[in-house]
Amino acid sequence: MTTLVFTYGYPPADGGVEVYSAGVANGLWQQGQPVVVLAPRVAGSRVSDPCQPFPIYRVPKTLILRELWMVLALPWLIRQHRIARILATVWLPCGVVSWLVTRFLRIPYFLSAHGSEILDTQNLKNPLKHQVRKRLRWLKTITLHNAQAIFAVSEYTRQLVIAQGISPDKVVTILNGVNTERFQPLQDADWVRVRHKIEGRKVILTLGRLDDYKGHDTVIRALPQVLAAVPQAVYLIVGRGPERIRLEQIVREVGVADKVIFAGYVPDDELVAYYNACDLFVLVSRQDEKDVEGFGLVYLEANACGKPVIGGDIGGVRDAIIHGETGLLVNPYDQDAIAQAIIHLLCAPDEAQRLGCKGRQRVENELDWRHVAQRMQAIMKLAG
Repeated sequence: MTTLVFTYGYPPADGGVEVYSAGVANGLWQQGQPVVVLAPRVAGSRVSDPCQPFPIYRVPKTLILRELWMVLALPWLIRQHRIARILATVWLPCGVVSWLVTRFLRIPYFLSAHGSEILDTQNLKNPLKHQVRKRLRWLKTITLHNAQAIFAVSEYTRQLVIAQGISPDKVVTILNGVNTERFQPLQDADWVRVRHKIEGRKVILTLGRLDDYKGHDTVIRALPQVLAAVPQAVYLIVGRGPERIRLEQIVREVGVADKVIFAGYVPDDELVAYYNACDLFVLVSRQDEKDVEGFGLVYLEANACGKPVIGGDIGGVRDAIIHGETGLLVNPYDQDAIAQAIIHLLCAPDEAQRLGCKGRQRVENELDWRHVAQRMQAIMKLAG
């Protein structure tokens, strides 16, 4: 019973869907499930793919050409590998192509739902993309409706899918996972502090794309209040994105230029060390009409490294963080509340350590990708 993991993003490309797709594929394989992956070609894939324990097939990444190759490749892969079921990690384009092909080949397909891609307003800032999405709403409904089951990464995302008119019985909440063998407490992360000249400082870390809704700006504005209580604090921002220039301007306006470090892009093989180099992980995402934090894999990655986390009390973050047990949830629009939560954990190392340890225990016992894949596999066997 071979499962095809069908995705538009897969490592060595970086991103949430990429991490999710690799985690699920490897988790299924570790459960003894034969797996084949179909994904777009990216730089470095010819080197990394042969190192995987299962076959990975690539199609050109160019828009339109990508979809055409997917339609052509899918029937061939189904016959070549005797695919019994398809897991499409996003509804567009993978779910749509799965729906088209399986209408003729009569095998079940399953869908994953993350968050923002379910919103009809996802591309509001791009008028052309927004209009295309509005006109494709009917196609999204058909694709979701015909899936054998839909795996939502949080209860919040599940409700987003149900709001599209999909039967609640079809939508199952299976929380995101993390590779606990890779993300774990390390003893040799001091080089990160040496690199950025922050030895002996209290390091607040945010790791993620620099997008408006991610809340970097609110943390920066809260820093003067934090620094008044914890003068040795420093804010380390890892990631790149369209907000970089605006965030640098806010840093200058607030007067904390010497307390904020923009590390930019960090290679994948250094991420674990960055998590381990911090005292506290913070990401206070907001929700707007085009973006929402459907879960937040970074919270699990930080927890897996034994670090306490602070997140916005909104969207799927409520499933990623257990308030008072693995981290703290705060109002992402309340600058004072964010500052007080940061101060509390930086000034209470025993409490911070307790939250980090509880977070590590949780991911080991419940949210390793093997556990996630096991739940998916049980539902796929039952449903299809």
